[in-house]
Amino acid sequence: MEQEERILVVGIGTMGSQIALQFAMHGFFVRLFNEKKSSLDRSMKEIEGRLEILVKNGYCRETKKTVLRRISLCTDVKEAARNADYLSESVPDDPVLKAQVLEAFHEVCPEKTVFLSNTSHLVPSQFAEGCGRPERLLAFHFGNPVWKERQVDVMAHAGTAPGLVARACTLARKIDLVPLVVLKEHRGYIMNHIQREYLMVAFSLVAEGVATYKDVDRAWMIAHGSTPPFAIMDIMSLDTSYGVAMHTAKNGDARAKVIAKYLKEHFISKGKLGCKSGEGFYTYPDPEYLRDDFVEPGLRPKRNFRDIPYSLPGEKRDSR
Repeated sequence: MEQEERILVVGIGTMGSQIALQFAMHGFFVRLFNEKKSSLDRSMKEIEGRLEILVKNGYCRETKKTVLRRISLCTDVKEAARNADYLSESVPDDPVLKAQVLEAFHEVCPEKTVFLSNTSHLVPSQFAEGCGRPERLLAFHFGNPVWKERQVDVMAHAGTAPGLVARACTLARKIDLVPLVVLKEHRGYIMNHIQREYLMVAFSLVAEGVATYKDVDRAWMIAHGSTPPFAIMDIMSLDTSYGVAMHTAKNGDARAKVIAKYLKEHFISKGKLGCKSGEGFYTYPDPEYLRDDFVEPGLRPKRNFRDIPYSLPGEKRDSR
């Protein structure tokens, strides 16, 4: 069912294109903005490829043609801003840059337009005053991939207008996502904060020569059965991980310094940025960790025995 609200997406890289597609698949009319037509064409090619997979696998129940007709491309700022109910931005995590981009759109967007920032590490107060409409700004942070993670962090700042968080939560539910309200500004939000800690530990094991990244990933998959740490880093992009490590290192974290040096030497300097460059810890589109024999040849990889009860019925567990 088509929605009345219209979405403007600014910053159309990996996350921006996913966000645009998520809205379009759930009935919203979406306008992608970039000053370069070539960037818009590249983003649309990515959207079409992802949409084909999502239709084929049953996540999207509409035809590819129906969804794509809801997405339009725009290189003109004023035209892009016309009638926008929400602006979702996914430009790089630089507070000065975010403030500049949002302030430019503040000048041309209708008064009703709400600014949603997909920042993954900043908090909205860092660029609220510079954006031009601090009362209509909040963080709206998506997981990656959007349709798999199915959660969005909703974080206001001290100047966010009352009622906007509830409105943002309703918006999240309209696009099949679970809103997670962050009660106060907090870097890393919820899942990112948890994820950052275990990724740092995983990285430390490798950077300090304790284990190979493949064995760390194998350990994770055996214990948890979910996407392993170094695959997650490839998905996030290694330049993002490098930027986070550098920021943390500047605040005196010795562990982060070791990780940043390792990433720079082995990946960043070689242009290996993960999924988006085709190579990181793994090579794409056929990464080794997805193969049946990755954990160990001969094991039954598709059988999940983790749900077998620990105790027999009626048996008391030893709590020691």
